[in-house]
Amino acid sequence: MPSMIDQHLSAKIVEARENLGLSISDVAGAIGLSAVALTEIESGKVRISAFSIAQLSRALNVSPRWFYFGLPGQDAFDQVV
Repeated sequence: MPSMIDQHLSAKIVEARENLGLSISDVAGAIGLSAVALTEIESGKVRISAFSIAQLSRALNVSPRWFYFGLPGQDAFDQVV
């Protein structure tokens, strides 16, 4: 079962991709993943790496930090970063 953080990150990836009107194939191709791999990340079946977060942030035109906004404990995260 995906952790709360994995679920949050997955939802943020879907949100950013859909806000831009991009398909899974569009984004996967832009970051060098297969559509199946990105689908597994978006569904929370596969944990996303920090490297993939960086790639997705560029492809989706958002800051890597954006993926973590709204996460419970955000105040503690902001103090560390």
